[in-house]
Formats: sequence, C-alpha cells, structure tokens
Amino acid sequence: MNFSRFQILLGHAWRPGGCGGFPLGRHSSRWLAWTALLLLPLLGKAAGGGTAVPPAAQAAAGEKTAFSAEETRGVWMWSSDVRQEGAEAAAERLSRYHINKVYFLVKGLSGRVCYPSKLVPAGRSDRDELKEILEACHKRHIEVHAWFIFHSDGVWARSHPEDVMCLAGKRGAWDQGPQPAKDAQTAHICPLSEDYRAHFKGLIQEVLDRYPVDGIHLDCIRYTDMLYCFCPRHQALAATNGIDVAKVREAIYKTLYSPKKNSEYYFDLYRAGDRDVTGWVHMREGEIDRMVKEVRALVKTKSPSLVLSAAFMPEGGELDDAYALCHYAQNYATAGSLLDYILPMSYHKTYGKSPAWVAQIAQNAGQKSHRPVYSGIQAYGKDSPGMEREAKDNAGRAMPKNLSPQELRETILAVEKQGIKGFVLFRYGSLTDQMWEDLPL
Repeated sequence: MNFSRFQILLGHAWRPGGCGGFPLGRHSSRWLAWTALLLLPLLGKAAGGGTAVPPAAQAAAGEKTAFSAEETRGVWMWSSDVRQEGAEAAAERLSRYHINKVYFLVKGLSGRVCYPSKLVPAGRSDRDELKEILEACHKRHIEVHAWFIFHSDGVWARSHPEDVMCLAGKRGAWDQGPQPAKDAQTAHICPLSEDYRAHFKGLIQEVLDRYPVDGIHLDCIRYTDMLYCFCPRHQALAATNGIDVAKVREAIYKTLYSPKKNSEYYFDLYRAGDRDVTGWVHMREGEIDRMVKEVRALVKTKSPSLVLSAAFMPEGGELDDAYALCHYAQNYATAGSLLDYILPMSYHKTYGKSPAWVAQIAQNAGQKSHRPVYSGIQAYGKDSPGMEREAKDNAGRAMPKNLSPQELRETILAVEKQGIKGFVLFRYGSLTDQMWEDLPL
C-alpha cells in the first residue's frame, strides 16, 4: 500500500481513538418488521405519546429487526458533553437509542482528568463528571468504560521535560533533543520513562479504587509516527540490542526529508527484514506490548470481570501492516491479544475509504489478534463550537470530514452484513438529531 505525505502528516495531527457495536437481528422474518410498524402508532397512543414513527423504524421493514442485547452499541464521549448537556439528559438519550457502552474520556492529552484526583489537576475542580455519568448510565444498565490517553500528557511534560520524546530530525539536527512541548498535541511522552508509566498506571489504579467502572479503555497506546523517539534512553537500548541508530535515522531521512525521497524506502527495508530497521521496529513494539500487559495485570488484579479494551489505528488491520508497525509500533497480534476486545478507529470518510473497508479492517483485526473486534465508526455530523480547542484538550482528534445520517446508517449496516458484532461511534457530541434517529435499531 502506498501512503502519501498527507497520510504521514495525519499521524501527527490526528489521534483517533475508537471501537464498534451494532444490531444483529437479521434472522427474524420480514413480517415482524411490518407488524411492528403497524403497532407502533397504537402503542404510542396507549402510552400517551405521539404517533410519529422514527425514520429508523420506517426503514426497518425488510431491512432490520430489534437489536440484540448481546451486541455492542457504543459511543466515545468527552467529559465536556456532560458539562454541556448534563449526565441525566445524555444517559437518557443513550438509552433511547439502545446504546449499551460508553467510553468516557477520563484522562486526555492535556494530562488533566475529569474527577477530583490526588495525582493531577482536574479539568473542573467543582465537578466530578465521571461520577455523574456513572450514576446516570448504570441506573439505565449502560456500561461505562474509563478512557485513558497514553502517549501524550501536557501536565507531565511541563514538570518532566526530560521525558518528552526526541525526534529523529533532519540531517544536521539529530542532536536537537526533545521537541518543545508547545501544547497538549505535541507533548508526546517517551514510553521508556518508567516514572511516566508508573504515573499513568497510578491514575488508572485511582479510578479503579474509587469508581465502579465496567472497564478501562486505552487510546493512543502507541507512537505517533516513526519520527519518535530517539532520546538517550532509546539510543542506549538500541546499542544494547546491536541496532545501528544512525542507519535507522538515515532511512527515515530518505523516506521523509530527502529532496529525492522515496516514500516507501523505510517500509521496504522493514518488509525485506533489514536487521537494523526491523530491530528498531520490534524494540518499539515491545515497549507498547509491555505497557498493555502491565495495565492488564492492574485491571485483572482488581477484578477478573473488568474489561480491558483499546482503540487501535486502522492501518494495523490492513493485510500489509508494515506502515502501521513502522509508524505506531502497535501490533494487533501481540498487544491486541492482551486485550478483551479491540476497537479499530476505522473512520472511513477521513481516510477516503468505503463502508466496506470498515468491515474488512475489523475482520482482519480479529484474525490477527484472535480477539473480539468491534468497528470504530466515524459519526461526525456537525462542527460544535470550540471543536478545535476541545480536541486538543481532550482526545486530540483532528476534525474529520462530516458525513450524512444516511452514510452513517449505511456504514453500520455494512459492518453488520459482514458479521461484525458491534460498533462504537466517534463521538457522542458530534451526532446530529437526525443521525440518532436514523441509527439501525
């Protein structure tokens, strides 16, 4: 697969985080759907409600039936959604549209959290949004999974500048040291920092000890791209493993910077089994795998029934995953196998792909990891005020291209058609009222 410079830059600016869940009841007979359509107006009158039939129900005849409680129908949600709408109103909407899992952003790129913490500043000292959403969702039998961003932390970067990742850099700038942590988007923390790893796990432990969450959801549990990290720790570890760091840097230069650059050069070296490039890639993969393993031990020690999931970059679900492994060091076969399930962030419109691609990524991911996989689906229908600021303060997403309610519906149906047993929508605050109404039921 050839990737343009735009796709490489996308790794800097866009930090998807993601997952999936959708309705399955395809085996019921068509007359049941028509019967439901006939009865809905009568039932609405009997209950004192209106007689209008939602568009999703109108389209259901011959297409869909009632969803199964065993399916994953999820959304990613920012704490700002609770502040703006209120936990009760948000949970009531989720219940109305049969959403049964919420991945609630607890720790974003900024490093701050949405609850009163003893370890880091809270985003709002007067609110405990995690407690609010838990109470509102649990009484409606909706799971809440605490969502943590790993690779970036503005708070940590300001107090520990030595832990900010170092770029490979262009020729003549290889000794420039850590990149300046200008904002939360660029405060990437080196995974070899044992202090940061302990801090990150401490935040998770704090939530597990204080809140009845249904699971821990990891996001950005990876590198942002292959330019990182060439800090002294990494150079020393590479030397221990017999890796020629200068050769790795030179390969990156020829791939990204050279006037006569070959955009496939680094990836071709990896595919060919070059000793230094493959050694470097596997070394970075090992760091990410180890972090997932450590978080898993933390979660399962608390309770074996608690779920550990993660949002993964979708390129790792391609049959040729060299691009993903070289850039992100996020391996579906190794890190993925440590999870209870995986949510590929297959935001097809942003990637210029079709709905069928979303289902294919999920299928490939399942085959690689041997774990359940639910599709992370782009559900961006509106530009909310302050979106760019919110994204940087929370999950660091670039603004995806908007899609229509019909496109969202078609994507969910395409995933269902291929037997994928769940979807998760990115994100709660970006869905329009029509998108909610048109979700398959």
